[in-house]
Amino acid sequence: MHSKLTYTDEHTIIAILEQELIPAAGCTEPIAIAYASAVAKKHLSTFPISAHTLCSKNIIKNVQSVVVPSSGGRKGVAVSTILGLIVGKSEAGLEILNHVTEEHRIELERLLNSDFCTTGQSDSKESLHIQVSLVGEGGEYVEVEIAQTHTNIIRIEHNGIHLPLQKIEVSHSEEIPLSSYSILDMNRVITFTKTVEIEKVKPIIQRQIDHNLAIAEAGFTHSYGIGIAKSLQDMAHDDPYQLGKAYAGSASEARMNGCELSVITNSGSGNQGITASLPIIIFAKETHKTEEELIRALVLSNLIAIRIKAGIGRLSAFCGAVSAACGTAVAYTYLSGGTHQQIIDTLKNIIGNVSGIICDGAKTGCALKIVSSVDAAIVAHKLAMKSIVLEDNSGILKSGIEETLSALERLGREGMAETDNIILSIMQS
Repeated sequence: MHSKLTYTDEHTIIAILEQELIPAAGCTEPIAIAYASAVAKKHLSTFPISAHTLCSKNIIKNVQSVVVPSSGGRKGVAVSTILGLIVGKSEAGLEILNHVTEEHRIELERLLNSDFCTTGQSDSKESLHIQVSLVGEGGEYVEVEIAQTHTNIIRIEHNGIHLPLQKIEVSHSEEIPLSSYSILDMNRVITFTKTVEIEKVKPIIQRQIDHNLAIAEAGFTHSYGIGIAKSLQDMAHDDPYQLGKAYAGSASEARMNGCELSVITNSGSGNQGITASLPIIIFAKETHKTEEELIRALVLSNLIAIRIKAGIGRLSAFCGAVSAACGTAVAYTYLSGGTHQQIIDTLKNIIGNVSGIICDGAKTGCALKIVSSVDAAIVAHKLAMKSIVLEDNSGILKSGIEETLSALERLGREGMAETDNIILSIMQS
């Protein structure tokens, strides 16, 4: 294990946290479409006479069944495209739909009832790919493409001329390419968690605590979804583990059903940000941990979730609640005074148990997938604290934790590719 990190390593890990823990209002796939649409509109001289949006199958899967925030309960690619156009404000990034007004909703309804916007599936090999094409008066046109991450614009074209790319500022640090995330091996992650000066990470983590608690509490007090969260809260009693599950389920159920509050995402996903944070926030509160203990535990949880998703890819048939719950599991063990080995054993236990729940799109059911994943995290943690751990070289578990994580990432990245095609075919049939 590393006794300490170099300045460069520490600086890079902090920048990764800043880059990955960002606010988003609603499910990130519809918002990414709205963002692309707003960027395209910015470069058109007049309001378009038509719009056409192509999305990769993973984007379509995650937009089909989830309510677009502030849309009046509407769903779909066209809804996201039109709202982005009407609102504009591309500078708001993934919080663009926080600016929707009643006048915007009236205009949305009018355009949806015309043939203004058409949609389709792209043939891109990227799992995350969005292309918005706008046509204005006199044949003027603009095309904007996003790929790999939700705000990563790779092309802006106006009347055949490629324009400078627009980047939104998500932090005060430099942009860290995904290729650099290999720095997040378990030894470095654990060392960073234990040794980083708390003031260097507190602002990043405190924002996650504040935002994600707020939407969870909104889920309990308003009627979102089918009532999963309230039922879990009633069953939790005084158990900090069960109460944490209820809070995570509440935030997801609210978010999937149109709640306009922002969440702090992890790896481009609000549900992953919820899973990696809320169970630990509630557990720490209920077991009277200090503020510093909570912040360090959330650093650990978030970094493990980021590491795994970097290896799998932003969108996959592998449910991101599982990768986020891997972080939750080890954070439980960390907060409970677990040793370095028990932290590793916790991770092995959860990977050996739930090495894959399918992602069949964003919807109310995501809340249940989060609850199940957190439940697996609790079991993995409690066993590890008793020094009970699954044996090496069984199933996808390898002899070392880095090899095991690589196997899990390969499963999500390569093994689930055809599963993704079948899931979308079932959803569209």
